[in-house]
Amino acid sequence: MPEEQKKPETVRLNFDVSPELAQRTKGIPWGIRSAVFRRLVGFLMDAVDKHGYAIYGAIIDEDFALVQKEKKNDGNDKPA
Repeated sequence: MPEEQKKPETVRLNFDVSPELAQRTKGIPWGIRSAVFRRLVGFLMDAVDKHGYAIYGAIIDEDFALVQKEKKNDGNDKPA
């Protein structure tokens, strides 16, 4: 019989948002909301690791954007 897989340990993060922003997040399909937010926090921390704490200021100053990468035929990714 296969060994029972253990679910990875998780910690809950809570933060306040405006009612309008909360309403907008309802557009994220049910069942993937947590995965999307986990990935966004991961992207943020990767950016901080790469570029330093200035990333926080860039986000707060709205001088930061998420950009979807497009796949090139040669396998290299570049921002869309």
